[in-house]
Amino acid sequence: MTYRRRSRTVPWFRAHPVWGTVYLMQSLETPRLIKIGYTQRRTKDRRAELIGSVQGDLKIMFKISMPNAYATEQLILRGMRQRLFGFGDRRGTEWFWLRRWETLDHVAIRIERAANRIKLTSQIKGSWPREATVRVFDQRGALT
Repeated sequence: MTYRRRSRTVPWFRAHPVWGTVYLMQSLETPRLIKIGYTQRRTKDRRAELIGSVQGDLKIMFKISMPNAYATEQLILRGMRQRLFGFGDRRGTEWFWLRRWETLDHVAIRIERAANRIKLTSQIKGSWPREATVRVFDQRGALT
């Protein structure tokens, strides 16, 4: 019996890093319910898949497209799960309830900071493409 060994490449040193989008969606029926996620497809397609998870509709409030977006999503989810008095939801690990004093601006700023941190780390480690930019789509109109 032979076993194939998986190659364990460090994702930072890929010649062509994977592009993706980190998004922030809000339920229109219960505005305190948000979802933070990652996709390589169109965000509208991902929203259509998630509509059955909530009552009412979901609105894409904020998204960032960049290389190494999955690392950005993991960084922001780790921070959101460690919030003091933060509440998750039964729908999964990417659904959160906003706290009373928390707004979408707070979450969007956290996502932008995580994206900038991943961009800087990627540049230091040599895995940021030369012509790559961080593209921000802000439906809320407060930040950019």
